Amino acid sequence: MDPLPLLFRFALRLGLWRPARLAAAAEAELAAGNLAAARKRLDECCLRAPAWAEPWYLLSRCAQAGGATRGEEEDLLLAALERDPGHESAERALLEVRAWRFAPLTEAWHLYHGGRTNDAREAFQSALIGVGERLPEFVRGRVLAGIGWCHHDLGDLAHGVAAFDEALAEEPQLAHAHKGRGIALYKLGRFTEAEAALELAVAWEPKLHDALAFIGWCRYAMQRYDAALEVFERTLIANPLLGDAAWGVAWSLFRLRDMDRAEAAFCHAAALEPSHPSATEVARWVLPLAPYAALAERWREVLCPGTPAPVNSAPSEQPLVEALAALQAGEVGECLAWLEKARPTSARERWQARVLAARAAKALGRAHADLDCAPKSTNMTQHG
Repeated sequence: MDPLPLLFRFALRLGLWRPARLAAAAEAELAAGNLAAARKRLDECCLRAPAWAEPWYLLSRCAQAGGATRGEEEDLLLAALERDPGHESAERALLEVRAWRFAPLTEAWHLYHGGRTNDAREAFQSALIGVGERLPEFVRGRVLAGIGWCHHDLGDLAHGVAAFDEALAEEPQLAHAHKGRGIALYKLGRFTEAEAALELAVAWEPKLHDALAFIGWCRYAMQRYDAALEVFERTLIANPLLGDAAWGVAWSLFRLRDMDRAEAAFCHAAALEPSHPSATEVARWVLPLAPYAALAERWREVLCPGTPAPVNSAPSEQPLVEALAALQAGEVGECLAWLEKARPTSARERWQARVLAARAAKALGRAHADLDCAPKSTNMTQHG
């Protein structure tokens, strides 16, 4: 510990030390508004005791009273704290300067987290103009990342990716920008790029468990169900309460036709997060299947009492349910027969019919795209 600050404080109490008398006189001049006289005394004080913090702190007060820039005030306070890190008045004053300096960025994030996304985007864009002046240069990447999150939330995914790219060019280790970029790419259907971006997010910040879960959804979207399951299970070990990962486990097991484990996983996922976006798909695609009869009872009576029984499906939808069941059982011919009977009445049902037809065609070896009828969307958790 440097003994000089203690010695200076002791000398100040005695009132006999010439620099101490100069500082006291300067403070009196400052209080009276005589800034030039105060500065003259403080300059002499700095010459006589160059290692003493107090005159530098008083000079910062002179700068503030004289209308100097916040940057000049900050430099004087830093000089005081360099000489005496325990100078409480200088420390408080520096915190006030820093609060003012970062206020545009802080206010933009407050707007964003308060759900005022359009206002937040404007605030981030205004803050970007102030980078290098009021805001320090090192926050440029964070401001750009904020713009990226606003674009993402407003559905402007391409501009969101571009903003995240700019942010990462400034600050490559900014984990939440990698995460935002990965989520935006996922929603654009660019799953390989999304997975790579999310891997970087987790590499820079291993505690981003929601980003880790999203890696699983990327793999799921690419039908790499074993690999997706491994990531979802790893995520649940890190954060056992993350419902998004629990739903990922359930859907991956369903796709891998591990019926017993899938049933237990769906129950666990529904208990953790009953409002997950894919929860409504269980009644449509899982419960009508014979192996999940027991789950259907639990789902309706215990987990999701509002879920209708599969037998109550609309007439136009029932052939689609039967077609899915046949396809899951490997009965492609029966699946196609049910699709012949189907009379879709809504855009959703027409899409489901095309999905099943494409999967059946692939099972027969024809060159059709294998569209996936199971949900690909998950919770969109943000930065923070």
